[in-house]
Amino acid sequence: MKNKELKQFRAGLESCKSMSSKVGYAVGKNMRLLEKEVEYLYTDARRRPEGWKEYEEKEITLIRTYAVSFQNGQPFFGDNTPTFNTELQKLQTEYKKILEADRPMQLEWEKFMDEESSVELVKIKQSDIPENATAEQIYALDPIIEN
Repeated sequence: MKNKELKQFRAGLESCKSMSSKVGYAVGKNMRLLEKEVEYLYTDARRRPEGWKEYEEKEITLIRTYAVSFQNGQPFFGDNTPTFNTELQKLQTEYKKILEADRPMQLEWEKFMDEESSVELVKIKQSDIPENATAEQIYALDPIIEN
């Protein structure tokens, strides 16, 4: 399993928390392992240049100022689009050196996220899965089912 797949896998395990003791144990153990790993991947492993936080805060302020709504978590600017784009361009120009310094860090992180994870997941046998398990649960458990 690749590093970039761990966050989604952990979220999928949520649907399996109340399963039988053997499966429930493996799910709980894996969720704890993955919680630490996912936190590392999205904080410590993701380096940013000095000054990035300030840029990011200003970008968020622009989005909140000009977004008229949010659709599926994405900002929608409507008639404010031209003004937002102009202000964002100014901000990006002001922080050009920081954005340029971030690009190689971003590429390095993306490469790392595409690598196979070193997390040793607790496995279960297919026979341990309860008969009343839903398709969603079986799909979520698939990476930890021993063949």
